[in-house]
Amino acid sequence: MSRRPDVYDFCGAGVAAGLALVAAQFGFATDFGAHPIWASTVAHVGAAVGAVVAPVLALMRFGWRAKALAMAFLAVLAGVAAWQGKARFAESYAEDALAGRMWFLGWIALISALVVLVAILATRLLRKHDRV
Repeated sequence: MSRRPDVYDFCGAGVAAGLALVAAQFGFATDFGAHPIWASTVAHVGAAVGAVVAPVLALMRFGWRAKALAMAFLAVLAGVAAWQGKARFAESYAEDALAGRMWFLGWIALISALVVLVAILATRLLRKHDRV
């Protein structure tokens, strides 16, 4: 089942990264708890990391369902980390730098995992409709 990334993998990654950037422009990250100052930054970094990781996952010997489940689990973990970081940062009145980093990096990990998850599903959809 291990194979080289093909055009579908790169197209899926591009679609997913593009959706993340469009969502960032509409302010979804800020609406869901990212700090307004760096919400755009985490979206751009997360989209770039996710767009690179998604085609690399094609090299792994797991099916698309296992990869999607793993990315969904990582997205939940990253969301919990970001939420905890935000809570600890606010609780410390912006004194706890580690909590601020956890909030910031948690958002990057969350967006990256979501980009990879959407890329996996988009790639699957592109392959399915190409067979017809």
